[in-house]
Amino acid sequence: MDNYIEYCYLENDKPRFERSKLTESDSNECLKKYRVFSRKLEIENLFDVLIEEVKTFKSLLTMAQLSQEFSRLSEVHAYIENQKARTKLNISYLNILNTGKLVLDRLYIERDKFSIINDIDQSLLPELLIEREKIFKENQYYVLCCNLRNLCQHKMLPVNRLTLKYPSISKHGNGVITKFQIPLVLSVMEEKERIKLLKGLNSAFKDELLNSDLVDLNRAIDGYFEGIFDLMIKLRTLVDKSVTEAEDYFSKLLDQNIDLNMNRLLGPPALVVNNEKKFHLDFEWFRVAHYLEEKNNSHFKSSNLIRTQYLSNEP
Repeated sequence: MDNYIEYCYLENDKPRFERSKLTESDSNECLKKYRVFSRKLEIENLFDVLIEEVKTFKSLLTMAQLSQEFSRLSEVHAYIENQKARTKLNISYLNILNTGKLVLDRLYIERDKFSIINDIDQSLLPELLIEREKIFKENQYYVLCCNLRNLCQHKMLPVNRLTLKYPSISKHGNGVITKFQIPLVLSVMEEKERIKLLKGLNSAFKDELLNSDLVDLNRAIDGYFEGIFDLMIKLRTLVDKSVTEAEDYFSKLLDQNIDLNMNRLLGPPALVVNNEKKFHLDFEWFRVAHYLEEKNNSHFKSSNLIRTQYLSNEP
């Protein structure tokens, strides 16, 4: 008996082991369904890390703006606060770019033809690639940040300056407003680096950036995050059926093979394949994947929100 489910239970206050034989087909199906669980949780976990870093970045951005406003009358102090703010923003910005690249590499690496979805259902990959191509065409800030990530890996820090225009007369009342930005100024970049940054962008968007001579890094990271979010939403939709089928499969498998009062079990049953213990048939850990999917739902997508930094078109 090489493939079986092993479970341990109490009998006369002593542990007793029992085995329920599995066919090779059933064993292979167990391993396949387990990979579905593992890959689903893996990608949701990576995405959760990305979202938490985006939250951190937005908090740091608000703190940086307030710091600039409060320290504007003290020149030396303003420079020091500026440096502190840029350091924190750079760390967070790089974390978003790099964590985003990690998520993207798990979703698909073109040169290796690798995708995490192949461990779930290879037939789903074409639909994911269609969504990927759509994002490349429609989300220009996403493409720009993919280029920026490559530049930052080898050449530069993304956040090199903070700008605060203060005060200006508000059109909405008697008060004043400030305009805070973290711009990437294109004219100060080396030409070859500027070409790399703008590679793959459509001509209209590229001209818009060149005419304004800057990239709003806040808007850019929103676009990058939104592109990854769109890919994740598509992945979730594609794998939902496979995840449900895996959950149903293991539930039926246990019902068919364990004819015991579950309270007597001393631990979760184990799957043994070729006399090697592979994993326990206890999937409470997979509930985390459902929690993360609910936690990081589409309402957090940047295009569904109005960023207060973008409300005013005033100079």
